Amino acid sequence: MLLNFALLFNVAGALSAASQPRLFSLPSSTDSGRAAEVEKTRQGFQYGTDDTLIRVNPWPAGPLGKNAIKAQYSAFEKSEASIYKHVDEDTAQAQASLNGQKSVPDGLAAGVLRNAKSDLSFSMERLSVHPESLRRVKPDERVALRVDDKIARKITTKTQRSLQKEGRLFIVDHSTLANLTLTKGRYAGACEALFFIHPVSQDFLPLAIRPNNGSPLVYTPLDEENDWTLAKILLNMNDVWHNQWYHLSAVHVTSDLVYMSATRSFSDMHPVWGLMRRVAVNSFAYRVGASETLVNPGGEIEKNFAWNGDQAIDYSKQLWKSESAPWQANYLETKLTRRGLINCDYGPKLKSFPYYEDASVIFGALRTFITAYVDAYYSSDDAITADKELVAWFHEAARAADIVDFPASISSKRGLVDVLSHHAYLISILHGSLNSNSLVHYSAVLPMHPFSLYRPLPKEKGVSSLVPFLPDLEASIQQIALVASFNQAPIADTSDSLRFLFNDTEFHSHINNKARIAAKVYSATLSKFSTEVKGRKLGPDGCSQGMPFVWNVFDPSTAPGIMAA
Repeated sequence: MLLNFALLFNVAGALSAASQPRLFSLPSSTDSGRAAEVEKTRQGFQYGTDDTLIRVNPWPAGPLGKNAIKAQYSAFEKSEASIYKHVDEDTAQAQASLNGQKSVPDGLAAGVLRNAKSDLSFSMERLSVHPESLRRVKPDERVALRVDDKIARKITTKTQRSLQKEGRLFIVDHSTLANLTLTKGRYAGACEALFFIHPVSQDFLPLAIRPNNGSPLVYTPLDEENDWTLAKILLNMNDVWHNQWYHLSAVHVTSDLVYMSATRSFSDMHPVWGLMRRVAVNSFAYRVGASETLVNPGGEIEKNFAWNGDQAIDYSKQLWKSESAPWQANYLETKLTRRGLINCDYGPKLKSFPYYEDASVIFGALRTFITAYVDAYYSSDDAITADKELVAWFHEAARAADIVDFPASISSKRGLVDVLSHHAYLISILHGSLNSNSLVHYSAVLPMHPFSLYRPLPKEKGVSSLVPFLPDLEASIQQIALVASFNQAPIADTSDSLRFLFNDTEFHSHINNKARIAAKVYSATLSKFSTEVKGRKLGPDGCSQGMPFVWNVFDPSTAPGIMAA
């Protein structure tokens, strides 16, 4: 009898152990089966030619590569189904009301519509909604766009040259857009715009806009309201275009390269690979999805924007070569310092920089978690160099995948934290600031942010009405429906949100206790920040974070933490 009980106990224990998820672990020199598993994956998952419309090599090939694309796109379609359903329902009712009751359940934040034409609102969008196109002008560089001294003094109290010498002058330059071919019947500028830090108020304000692309004019805040408003609309159009195709190259192309190289280097049970998979969910789905509905002939880009899908891809490739390809050079603070937006030694500090202020909190929480996560698996730097899979991944990423400026080797825990933190930044911060929820809430809100104009740019000032330039009702509804489809409302307060990113059941079941404690600390930190963001409102001066609108795109409760459309 006792023997039977003992046998039953042992069997039950064995079954229980078998049903427990395997914990992530580092490779062992004695585990030949794990090494064979990695080699088998390498044979079946190869680098191939991109057969999507994005046309950026390499792209997964081989039986395992093709299966990965298919599985990830299927999962992506399933996750997006409820969003598309709500967009369709709201669009059907849009003739009666343009409120997105389901696709945009919280509506627009305070000040977004009411203060849309404000110069301060317009300029501060460059420090929040459009963070990737602005840079500070260096004191000795040549600036092609010039503002007459008398006009500059009226606007700023100083000449343009004086502002530049003092490090108070900033530029957004989209002049290369003139090289793209506009769709027939659509119009857009290729704007150059100057901004400045006011010598008295220290506010960040606009100085001038030159549309180019058929317009010889230079607009300033001293122009008539319609003329100046049209100029601001033209720059907004260029910035939202830049946002989308910069994000394609900087986030999606980069993530795909990381994902491919990691797939070929790690066992599925490696903790580093497990962490990357948790963030880069369905990485391979987006080129397929974009090819089917966005950049295809007659697709959403051609329907809505001034340029078609082919032009979009060409532009994204240009941005990849000129800006977004390098890995280490685009670390958050390195990039912002290079552009003179933080740590500038030749000009005054920005009075308010909402993008950096919010991104710093989230990046800090991510890096703190990742540091603890690395500590949970690696006891020392020697453990890093002893990890053959990890060392192989760095070699694979820098050489075979040819990720520009990616470290060719790894020798410290800090170096690994740097790389994993940047990977998380690209997906959990940069992506969300340029795409996803930002579009419907900020960067594509009509009437100041149309995707295209419908009348040629004027060659003289004195526009009597802006209406003929703007999208009509049908085109407006079409634009709203498109951007609403990118809004990730269903993610709110789920394990796919920034707030609970590392609470995902599958991921949580594979990490060790130290990593679980770190995940708990991470969620607590971002829960506190979410409460702060939710409490934002316009103050007595009519501003929040120095802006005449409330900015909440980085609320960790609603912002995606994973790769999301």
